[in-house]
Amino acid sequence: MLLSTLVSRIKHAFSPAKVGVWILVIISLIALFFIVQSLSSFYALRKTSWRAHMLQQPRTVTTEDIQGWMTFEYLNVVFKLPPEYLREALSIETAKYPRITLRRYAEQSRIDPPALIRSVQEAIAEYR
Repeated sequence: MLLSTLVSRIKHAFSPAKVGVWILVIISLIALFFIVQSLSSFYALRKTSWRAHMLQQPRTVTTEDIQGWMTFEYLNVVFKLPPEYLREALSIETAKYPRITLRRYAEQSRIDPPALIRSVQEAIAEYR
């Protein structure tokens, strides 16, 4: 009697329907574990990258860094110049000032671009 009751309980406990439910629960828990691991790794990586980015010191721009793609407006902002300083110092007469690039201004004025850049560097050095 005791043995038959035990056997019937074991059969009932391990019925195909219950085994299927337990397998589904175990697979769901494993999937949830990997999802949580992936998300925590993703956000930890983003947090680390953001902190590293925030700790970087801003790069200081010198007059040696001036290039032809830069506009006069950009140079005024970067070097903290008054808006009309370069126009007056270099006798610039174009209506497109300060939103014209150094290269374009040199082409329109038939000036050698490296010579214009040297003139801009000297004007900025005089202002400082």
